[in-house]
Amino acid sequence: MINSHIRDAAALITYLAWLEKEVLAGKHVTEISGATKLEQFRSQQEDFVGLSFETISSSGSNGAII
Repeated sequence: MINSHIRDAAALITYLAWLEKEVLAGKHVTEISGATKLEQFRSQQEDFVGLSFETISSSGSNGAII
């Protein structure tokens, strides 16, 4: 199980680096496009089977929905 957490952390760090690059470039990243990109990075990891549930993401005025 520890190895799965390490692989997921690697995918998350890759995502955060991508997100920082996109934001600094002035690109618009929505909750859905961000969640899709994170799933893409996770799916590239060894032994990835799938998400246990859809990503729940919200920010700004959408934050109150959760």
